[in-house]
Amino acid sequence: MVKYEQTQGGLLQASWVDLRKEGPKLAGDQAALLALAQALLRWNENNAFCGRTGAPTAAMQGGHARSVTPACWIMILLCLCTLS
Repeated sequence: MVKYEQTQGGLLQASWVDLRKEGPKLAGDQAALLALAQALLRWNENNAFCGRTGAPTAAMQGGHARSVTPACWIMILLCLCTLS
């Protein structure tokens, strides 16, 4: 998450902050949206290759699923119930 602060000179300074620290300060819907976005990014990073064949996977359905090459025909689905 990016946090913006105004410096003494009137300029905005941006810095990366941990979502776990700043998340509780956000409204519920904003925190939920950022948590989902972070989960999708990490899940897609960790599932870039097929666990069965090692073939590269491609994102589908807005990043909620990944598909392997047509030779393998496996679809990997994100299960939000396992993200707790």
